[in-house]
Amino acid sequence: MKVEMLIAALTARPARMDGVGRGGRRELTKDMIAGALSGLPKGAYLLVEAKYMGHEESEKALARSLLEQLVDDGQEMSEDLNLAVCLAVREMIDPNTCQVCNGNPQVVVGSSEQVCHACEGTGVMKRSDMSRSKAVAVSLGRWRGMSGRFREAQAILSDWEGRLTERLIENLRSEGVDLDQIHV
Repeated sequence: MKVEMLIAALTARPARMDGVGRGGRRELTKDMIAGALSGLPKGAYLLVEAKYMGHEESEKALARSLLEQLVDDGQEMSEDLNLAVCLAVREMIDPNTCQVCNGNPQVVVGSSEQVCHACEGTGVMKRSDMSRSKAVAVSLGRWRGMSGRFREAQAILSDWEGRLTERLIENLRSEGVDLDQIHV
């Protein structure tokens, strides 16, 4: 069972636990999922809220939490690091949508509509240095200097998502939930 299906239960309609009318299959409740996520690092929980529940404030808090992880003691946060982290978060939350036009290939510049320069009018984000540099409005050379930090941010986000997956499955099983019998 995909984690996305389990986490989708966080925003699902109220579930009936008696099994009546559903073939006797146990359903997940929001409380079951929330309890199964207990003990996660703050960043992983914020990732759940931002990616699977669509909380915009959680997305901002996720970026701040990630920045805290990446900024060394005594070091100031640079604009490049902030741009790299924000793009990594956006790509984790919505990996296919262009981050400049939000999937709408036409963007308003001044008083006219123009084709989005980042996705070239497709609405889909490409995974190249060039498209990422366009997405954060920096030169390709500057992006290449930032890309190492971007990849570090991606690695931390991937780690958080992996830990979230493991914790969710582990905790649901420890509660006696047969994941093969869940109806979400």
